[in-house]
Order: sequence, then structure tokens, then C-alpha cells
Amino acid sequence: MMLTGRGKAWMRHQPAGGGEGTAVRRALWWPPTKIAGRYLSPYLAAHHGTDAVGEGPQPDGQPVELDLERDVPATADALRQASFRGEAERARFVERRAEARREAQASRQKG
Repeated sequence: MMLTGRGKAWMRHQPAGGGEGTAVRRALWWPPTKIAGRYLSPYLAAHHGTDAVGEGPQPDGQPVELDLERDVPATADALRQASFRGEAERARFVERRAEARREAQASRQKG
């Protein structure tokens, strides 16, 4: 996908066909984020010339240790709130699943 001044454009090019590619205003696949799944990394690694992810040259860098609660308290608060939301959503899911099981069992007993 390419962001342009007039919105998004999706680009397509046939690898074996050569020539120029095309750009359209609608996604070429559905859902539009599908390529971001498990196939993208191996695809890019193959085009980079490595056999598997992690075998290519690694970027230079320095390890960083950061205490979020001390150094970036707003980020720590946001992560904590996201964790609480996740726990609440899991609890609602468990309750809905238990309720569905109770209803299914009740309908089997009636029938």
C-alpha cells in the first residue's frame, strides 16, 4: 500500500511478467491486512537472499533496558490499563461461553 496525497493506493506487479506495475484505489485482496500475516517474513527473506528469518545479517545495535514505571510512567499506566481491559474481556468471554454451555445443556435436556 502506498499513501498518497489523495488517499491510499495499492500497488501490483507480476514478478515474472516484468514491465511496469499498476496502482488501484481498492485493496487487491481481502482483508487488506492479509499479507501482514505469517507469509510476509519468509517472502521478504527469500527476496533478500536468506533461507530463513534470522539467518541474514543482523543490524548493529545496543541493548536497552528501560524501567517503564520509573522512566516513562504514562506508558506504564497505558500498558497497565490495556492489561486490565484484556482481563475484563477474557472474563466476559468465559462468562458468555459458560452461559452458552448451560443453554445448550438445558435445550438437550428438554429435547
